[in-house]
Amino acid sequence: MLKNYFNVALRSLLKNKLYSFINIFGLAIGLAAFLMINHYVAFEKSYENHITDKENIYRVQLDVYQNGELIYKSSENYPGAGPALLEDFPEVISSAKLYNMGSKNNVVITSENGEANPQVLKHKRFLYAEAAFLPMFSVPMKQGDAATALEEPHSIVISESMAKKYFGNESPMGKLLRLEDDDFNNELCTVTGVFEDVPENTHLKFDVLISFNTLFTRDTSGNGWAKRRYGNGWNRKDFYTYVQLKPNANPKKLESQFSTLVDKYKPENQEKNMKDVLSLQPLKDIHLYSSLTDEAEVNGNGDGVFYISIIAFFILIIAWVNYINLSTARSFDRGREVGLRKVMGSHRS
Repeated sequence: MLKNYFNVALRSLLKNKLYSFINIFGLAIGLAAFLMINHYVAFEKSYENHITDKENIYRVQLDVYQNGELIYKSSENYPGAGPALLEDFPEVISSAKLYNMGSKNNVVITSENGEANPQVLKHKRFLYAEAAFLPMFSVPMKQGDAATALEEPHSIVISESMAKKYFGNESPMGKLLRLEDDDFNNELCTVTGVFEDVPENTHLKFDVLISFNTLFTRDTSGNGWAKRRYGNGWNRKDFYTYVQLKPNANPKKLESQFSTLVDKYKPENQEKNMKDVLSLQPLKDIHLYSSLTDEAEVNGNGDGVFYISIIAFFILIIAWVNYINLSTARSFDRGREVGLRKVMGSHRS
């Protein structure tokens, strides 16, 4: 009889331990899922947080209409849009153009400093950038001056990781890198700066920046085509344009004046029954709420992030309710068990 009692007690103990384990394990899984989803949501919402004046920086969006019908909505714009906005509207204090050559072409950059085995690397995260870009986007520099590093033609600024790949532990400042691409461009550039590797929570990821003024040197004919093509033209739209507004500027009010700007620089639109609409897209909204053509990368989904955060809270609530219910049920079972043992004459020990 004593043996049977011990067997019953052992089974009861193991049963209690198993229930406790299942209960705590379920709660732990729910809490872990909640924390992992919250971590993902926090990361998605943290895009561009490293930029100092992010609230006042906007990308200029271009919507094109033909015969009253929307043809496309583009993240890229005409090269003349940025300079015109800066000149015509006092609310705009800075403008920066980017030419995303890495997504449009095969770009190879070779070290040209007399090395026995020069580094030859293909680049996709590569942009031509105006001098205003580095200060506007608060790009932290390890070497060089952000305000002047991209002023001169054939200036190149590279990330820390790229500097390691090309030059090891040597200082890259003043070293030469040669760019070649599918369009037979061959440009020898001087390293004028090194920046910290770009964080993952940004819609613009780049390892190499070359001075935008380098594009103007491609005009060897002297007829000014490069200035029209890259500087102030309003025909080809293949440039990202970012503007920085004054802190007290009203972007909606500013947008309402853009139609006069387009009429001024594209009077031929009326004859073609076309309409170009420029608008300001907040920098913080680009990753989660933009799905335009020609994006620098595939963006996230703001609605998806919102719904998944709601799901995370439901998971936590369900895990907590489940834990409370199981604990309550076990306490009733334990109460009946203790009462029965007392009736049978069992002591606390």
